[in-house]
Amino acid sequence: MLVFDTQMHIVTFAFTILELVAAFYMIIAFLARPNDKKRQYYLLLLTFVIVYNITGGLFPDPFIPIPVLIQNILAYGAGFAMCMFAPYYFYTVFELERMRFHALYGIFLFLLLPFLLCFLIVYPVTKDLNQVRTYSVIVPFFYALSIIWAMSRCVMEKWAKMNTWERREMVWVCLAISSWISLTIVTFFNAPQYIEVLIVNLGIVIVSGLYIKRDIVITRAEEYLRGMQELRIRLSQEKNDTFASIAHESKTPLTLLNNYLEETLGKYPQMQEIKMLQKHIKALTDEMVSFLDMDKIEKGDLSYDHKKVCHFSEVLLSLVELYKATKPFDFQLQIKQEIISNADPIAIRRLYTNIIENAVRNSPPDSTIRIYLYQEERYIIFYVEDEGTGIPIEVQKKIFEPYISIPSEYNKSYGHGLGLKAVKDIVESLQGEIKIYSDLSIKKGTKFLVKVPKIEEWFNEKDVVEESILRDNLKMLSNQEYNPTHKTVLLIEDNSELREYLFKQLCEFYNCYAAVSGEQAVTILKTQPMPDIIISDVIMPGMGGLNFVKYIQEQTMYNHIGILLISAKSDMKQQGLDLGVLDYIEKPFLINDLLLKINAILSLQEKKQKYFVDSLLFSLLETSKHQSYSFIEPFPQTIDLALIKHNAQLYSLTPREHKVLELLCAEKSSTEIGNQLYVSPKTVENHTANIYKKVGVRTRHQLIEKLGK
Repeated sequence: MLVFDTQMHIVTFAFTILELVAAFYMIIAFLARPNDKKRQYYLLLLTFVIVYNITGGLFPDPFIPIPVLIQNILAYGAGFAMCMFAPYYFYTVFELERMRFHALYGIFLFLLLPFLLCFLIVYPVTKDLNQVRTYSVIVPFFYALSIIWAMSRCVMEKWAKMNTWERREMVWVCLAISSWISLTIVTFFNAPQYIEVLIVNLGIVIVSGLYIKRDIVITRAEEYLRGMQELRIRLSQEKNDTFASIAHESKTPLTLLNNYLEETLGKYPQMQEIKMLQKHIKALTDEMVSFLDMDKIEKGDLSYDHKKVCHFSEVLLSLVELYKATKPFDFQLQIKQEIISNADPIAIRRLYTNIIENAVRNSPPDSTIRIYLYQEERYIIFYVEDEGTGIPIEVQKKIFEPYISIPSEYNKSYGHGLGLKAVKDIVESLQGEIKIYSDLSIKKGTKFLVKVPKIEEWFNEKDVVEESILRDNLKMLSNQEYNPTHKTVLLIEDNSELREYLFKQLCEFYNCYAAVSGEQAVTILKTQPMPDIIISDVIMPGMGGLNFVKYIQEQTMYNHIGILLISAKSDMKQQGLDLGVLDYIEKPFLINDLLLKINAILSLQEKKQKYFVDSLLFSLLETSKHQSYSFIEPFPQTIDLALIKHNAQLYSLTPREHKVLELLCAEKSSTEIGNQLYVSPKTVENHTANIYKKVGVRTRHQLIEKLGK
């Protein structure tokens, strides 16, 4: 029974329609799972069968405008192509190693070669289809017998190790292969089309059944695993919520405890036990903050404020100091000083910590860990290189995914698997990039490289100075209002704990600025109110105390400022005194002794200044008795703004202070200036106080009068 006035039998037509529907469904499933290679091979096999059914059903047909000879070659070629792919399919999908030769080489020698000889060489010459068909299947028939033998050996080798389902599957595989092998016999005897189609499509029906059965089993397993994963996530979330609640509740007593320890440490600064206890409480607090942040990372709620100013160098140095004191590794550092950019300091510290901790966790004790930080054009480069176990290539592709933890032969504990995920999020929030270099075939070890753009759009010069002297463990009140009635002290000390302690004590009596090196102190001198006295350590990174004193003595603007040197090195006392410092105080010293000495020096300076001013006024008054004019000039009725701007260059005003000065000369109020500069009136008052301090006046009229001369 033929359909649509063609040579296609209704049985062939029915199988073709069913297989086209199955192929459409499989294509959709494959697009959903593009990595499913077995489904891909099944689609190819199904395509070969569909093409075989169509060509075998339609050809030869004299009404089709294709030469009959070509139609016969296409029809039999489709059958040979299907039979060639079948051994490769079973070898690959069902892992039948015994069929390797047949799948990779035999199909070309015993199927493709006979087809080419018989149908592409002999048939166009003889035009005898029956003779060509008969001879073309002789070699494939014996080749089919060898495939059956190889298949039986595969079954015999695996049968004892198979479970019941696997044995049933293997029996059906043998039946499917037998249906395709029998095609040579059907072709030899020139059986009717419907018999040939039934035998061939029996194989694809068996394979489809096996695949559908396997697909159902896999889908059910995935559904079960998905349910277990959801249960695990829910239980983990409940556990994390409980721990987070406990952590939140613990922060209040820790805060109270830390404050009481701070007060006790102020009364007894030499008690090392209290300092040690304070360090451990701070470490516990940091761990709680890290845990809460990990919970936020897991929920996707963590965000950073990258409009803050971060001193990349200082944050890294403070962190490395902690690792060097507690970890048995050879840390080799190349950290460029004064790298400053807009970034959240908490985020940068977390980035440093996670990458360094990864190197420490995966490296053998006493090995070398190299840490580099430098600037390259408009980018900040940070990388850490270790000599540890390294990271395999396949793990590198997913190392930044959540809950991926790297096993280490040197550290049996596992982390949360969120550390490097947090690093990736931070780098992306800074619009940077992170790369991993680890090739175990060359050498052990891993190198993490982070590259982020350096941004300087949202902070002015004063912000940089304030941020550069901040360390995570330094609680400086840099936003403390400047008090014009107080004296100003510049403190230079590289030891973070001593600097913090001295800063807090000095802030009770003076305006105080702190620096960690001579270079930072010079920057503060150029941007902050002129100090009345400088207290400096001697041994510091970069410009040391003695070189700083020499620099100050060479600067006309600053050489009148008195300097106190503090140091643990007694052999450098004479060098400091020879340079003209007021005193040289050896460590350890009592804070009260230092405060008394500072107060005595400042009182003496004030008395000298008062004596000088009184002497000058007395001299001017005496001169005025013998002159026909007064030494007091009247307040100018007109203001020469250009002259005022020119004279203001002598007092190291910042760009913002120059703008405030210009508006002060225009008789603007603090509110009006704030509205024009988009700052608060309080900020304007602080800038005004700084200007008065630098110029040495107390009122606006005095300021205009002094700068207008």
